[in-house]
Amino acid sequence: MALHAALFEHFAMAKEIGDAQTFTQTVNLGKSQIQQEYVYCNDVPLNDSYQETLVNIIEYRETINAKTTRWVWITDLRLNKANVEAVMRAGRARWRIENETFNVLKNHGYEFEHNFGHGTKNLCTNLYFIMMLAFLIDQIQEMSCEVFKKVLGLAKRRMYLWEKMRSIFTLIPCKNFSDFYEKIGKYYQDNFAIDTG
Repeated sequence: MALHAALFEHFAMAKEIGDAQTFTQTVNLGKSQIQQEYVYCNDVPLNDSYQETLVNIIEYRETINAKTTRWVWITDLRLNKANVEAVMRAGRARWRIENETFNVLKNHGYEFEHNFGHGTKNLCTNLYFIMMLAFLIDQIQEMSCEVFKKVLGLAKRRMYLWEKMRSIFTLIPCKNFSDFYEKIGKYYQDNFAIDTG
């Protein structure tokens, strides 16, 4: 929060003087309950340098079995009791999507590591863009290419498939991508064939 110290100071002041709105609710989840607390305020200065730039801020606290977790989001949407829960859910969904993407890039064969920041000039940015482009192409293939889906199903895990793709691409000549995927598939299944019909 040190990055936005002035913003959080303004927000804390709004809470003290009663400019921030608060509401709580309890949600039952089977045997346990979630205590939800929303604190939100509109028209808070983003920082001290640009006092005219106003944002809206929401703080959400969730308590389950005496353990409290806190999130804060900044938005340009006007906040009120009717929409604050939807804004919170959108913020959490976005965080989850980003977190899952970075997890895939780091742990499932893309080798995304902190050393990408050690390049000179624009190298680290270019490496990141190339990795994101590869990730996008893989996502498109996984959604739309039946052969890719079949080969990925045989490999069981993406990182195993990537390793096999690198090996075949490096060591075995292939006429085209159909031939390339057929060779990968034959590694996992002797009778693997691409249906060209």
